[in-house]
Amino acid sequence: MEKYIIHKINKNKNNPDIQNKFNSKEKERNEQYTVSKEIYNPITNIIPTNVKSNKDLVLTYDKNNVDINKLLIEKEKERNEQNNNCKPKCEKIICKTGDNIGSFDELKQQSNNNKNNKDNKEYANLLKDLKDLNIIS
Repeated sequence: MEKYIIHKINKNKNNPDIQNKFNSKEKERNEQYTVSKEIYNPITNIIPTNVKSNKDLVLTYDKNNVDINKLLIEKEKERNEQNNNCKPKCEKIICKTGDNIGSFDELKQQSNNNKNNKDNKEYANLLKDLKDLNIIS
């Protein structure tokens, strides 16, 4: 501990908590590690037992001849078929009013005339009923 600068300056000061912590860290630095041949946490969850070289650790996979473009085209066709089946059918409603509808002013005047005619007919019917009942002469 005397080789560190801080301890050379403060020789008379002693703190047991710091001393314990310092000793433990110093032991960790000087610890020697041993090499083991254990393999932890493999990708395939199969721990190899006989490992003699790096080739034993190489993963093998199945080679499938899959044409990605062909699969994409098939999926697109399926999607188009589903879209065509699910689309609501558009049924056009044909209005048979005729070609000559007229302008706004003409339609307004015609509607006013219809109202006046209807009012006149109601008024005439009312007068007729009153005459039949001999209320008016």
